Amino acid sequence: MVGMSLAAARAAGVEVEEYSSALAGNDRAILEGEDEEGGFVSILCRRGGDEIVGATVVGSRAGEAINELTLAIHAKVGLAAVARSIHPYPTTGEAVMQAALGFVRARWATMPNGDERDS
Repeated sequence: MVGMSLAAARAAGVEVEEYSSALAGNDRAILEGEDEEGGFVSILCRRGGDEIVGATVVGSRAGEAINELTLAIHAKVGLAAVARSIHPYPTTGEAVMQAALGFVRARWATMPNGDERDS
């Protein structure tokens, strides 16, 4: 875990949104026979934005994935940028991308579609 946990965020009065991904569908976990171990990635963002305030990675290769989230928090890289980053395949780090894409999917209908250039 890095940054705040969900309980710590609530105790501090920080409103968050959680984005997660199970390792059961992660190709690296499947290849290594670890897909049924129940691992996951959970990322907490401050409500209404993409500021990452905490993350938890559970699984046998958690160290491969938590580094990216630690750097993102420290460097103030938002979750939208993490979602748009290329992640090597097949790695446990792809689960971070899948969780981050949950942030993008939650906002898909409100994202600019390019039509503004025509006006």
